[in-house]
Amino acid sequence: MKKLNRIGERYITKEGYNIEIIKYLKDSDCSVKFDNGLIKHNITFSHIKNGKIKNPYHLSVYGVGYLGVGTYSVSTKRKAVKSYNVWNSMLQRCYDKDFQKKQSSYEKCYVAKNWHNYQNFAEWFNKNYIEGFELDKDILIKGNKIYSPETCCFIPQEINQTFTIIQKKKSNYPPGVRKDKNKFSAQMSTKGKNKYLGMFNTIEEASIEYNLSKEKHIKSLANKYKNTLSSEVYNILINYKL
Repeated sequence: MKKLNRIGERYITKEGYNIEIIKYLKDSDCSVKFDNGLIKHNITFSHIKNGKIKNPYHLSVYGVGYLGVGTYSVSTKRKAVKSYNVWNSMLQRCYDKDFQKKQSSYEKCYVAKNWHNYQNFAEWFNKNYIEGFELDKDILIKGNKIYSPETCCFIPQEINQTFTIIQKKKSNYPPGVRKDKNKFSAQMSTKGKNKYLGMFNTIEEASIEYNLSKEKHIKSLANKYKNTLSSEVYNILINYKL
């Protein structure tokens, strides 16, 4: 029986890319080439025929993110790895409009282009991640809107939540200040509980008390986690001013 030769056959993937078979030994051992020059080996013909071949540069995550080519996998034993979950969530915060309707503080936030490639983010993640810590973009640079290697760090959830509260939006009064009849109260939230700071005659007095209390709290957290925070993050927290 004459050996089947599929070299040169062209197909279109479900993602819409043209591919050409450039090696065919048998149905379970093929190589294909994308029109952009990318080559993928060890492909089955059934996957080629059914359009299941994935282009690692396809913008598959929130219209901007792609998996890229490299050593970092997105899953192990069919379970997403931590670096992928963090990357995916970061892109969601910046590019998912439905998410931003619920969390409007992320409006106008964006991710640096080199982090659109999962491989680049995963490399940075594996060099910097501290077990149990969370990705943060607000501490190193106040008012920051960009996720990038230069602007992000990992911090404990307790500290991250403190800064999330600081960043919260849209009130007629400064953070931590409420009108109470003809006066103004100051309150600070820690670990999900409100701490009453006092009643004041003016907004300014209440705001000053809130800021001083919040700064003191941030310093206490810096010292609590001093042994695990980077020296850069620790110095920022210990000297933080609202």
